[in-house]
Amino acid sequence: MITKEIELEAIRHAFDDFPNESVGVVQGGNYVRLPNVAREPDNEFELGPVDALAAVQSTALVHSHTNGQRHPSVEDVRCQEQMQVPWLVLVMDRSKAHDKIGQPALVDLFWFGDQVPIAPYEGRKHRWHVHDCYALARDWYKQELGIVLPQVHREFAFWNQGQNLIAEVYERVGFRYVDDVQPQVGDLLVMNVGAIVPNHLGVYIGDGMMLHHPADHLSRKALVHRWKNHHTGRYLRYVG
Repeated sequence: MITKEIELEAIRHAFDDFPNESVGVVQGGNYVRLPNVAREPDNEFELGPVDALAAVQSTALVHSHTNGQRHPSVEDVRCQEQMQVPWLVLVMDRSKAHDKIGQPALVDLFWFGDQVPIAPYEGRKHRWHVHDCYALARDWYKQELGIVLPQVHREFAFWNQGQNLIAEVYERVGFRYVDDVQPQVGDLLVMNVGAIVPNHLGVYIGDGMMLHHPADHLSRKALVHRWKNHHTGRYLRYVG
């Protein structure tokens, strides 16, 4: 069990190690500090061989972001998948200093990983790669249908970086495009929101409604027709 005291110990560690990223693990109900041996510890973390083995055998891993980034990096997500334990990220930001000597502020913290309990579908705060439109679809498929969709590693705002990610990965994830006028429950609505390529998904839940998680908004139910100006007119249907 991860207690508030463990979180407080991890926060103390993050302040002590700033401006470098802190890293630690939870073992036997205790927080254990580990040395960050990365070449650029102010921008990333790395563990030595012995500590890496300890991390794999831990209950959870904790590390800090020192640049204010409030979502996991793609590398964070890949490593968390390999470890198969929940990760806690502590978000530190010097630009939001709370005293005259410029001590950084803890501006956010969040857990992520498939081992973390699924949050309610509605009312989620948007967090890229943790609580976004695809994360909501993955959770819905897992909880409602018992289908575990693979993770898709996605750079922040991929549509502004020359990627057409949905078109590149939908078959690998287990979907095919359909052009049905009437979608089936579980179909994914494909949308363009402020982009020239598809960059948003909604889960059709019946009766003209979908579940979706727009960027910078809380997740919600919505009438499909209210998003008709963004809908590409196509759906993704799961075929396994």
